[in-house]
Amino acid sequence: MTAFTTPRLLQLFAAVLVLLCAFPAWSQEECDGYRYRYTGAFDGVVVDANLLYGENINIDFVPQDLLLDIYSPQEDALDNRPLVLMAHGGFFVGGSKEDPSVVSLCEDLAQMGYVTASFGYRLGIDNFFDLQTSFIESVWRAVHDSRAAVRYFRKSATLGNPFRIDTNRIYLGGVSAVVSLRFIMHTSTSNRRFHRRSTLQRQGLGVAWRDSLETPDTAVRSMAW
Repeated sequence: MTAFTTPRLLQLFAAVLVLLCAFPAWSQEECDGYRYRYTGAFDGVVVDANLLYGENINIDFVPQDLLLDIYSPQEDALDNRPLVLMAHGGFFVGGSKEDPSVVSLCEDLAQMGYVTASFGYRLGIDNFFDLQTSFIESVWRAVHDSRAAVRYFRKSATLGNPFRIDTNRIYLGGVSAVVSLRFIMHTSTSNRRFHRRSTLQRQGLGVAWRDSLETPDTAVRSMAW
């Protein structure tokens, strides 16, 4: 039996509420009144750890492997399952995909029938003499890596769909308020281009990145808890 602390229970409740509100009508095959509602829907979780989803240059100007861990319901026969991508906290300078807070949510959601993935992203601030700009750049690195994770799963769906995900139901969330709010701000499909243009021009970062995320293959629904 799964034991919950109060903060963990609140996080899980918020996650389930957002997911149910986002897609109130599931297919008849899925609507058994138990799946997606209770952690007891599945007895166990299968973990595929340290899968390479991309590579990019980090703050030390060296290539960094981008890894993720996938949590799936054990002995689940259903195809086209919703995917929840989870970003760890740490104010974009610390944390990891193995943080207990994000792992516990991935496990709980997987036991409810979701496919979940905790992904690592590039961290750090490289200019302490201009913290504001450096922090914005650290957020952008995380945003770009999150989009790469989405592309990884969308590409996998065209190559036999080994994780059996529904590409129309991909969510992006995070266990930290800072991560969640920033990711929602920068990956929301509404007013995304206007926000990036005004922010980047205002901070003097140039406009080369302005439309770099405006691609259908990285479309994702955002949520926070």
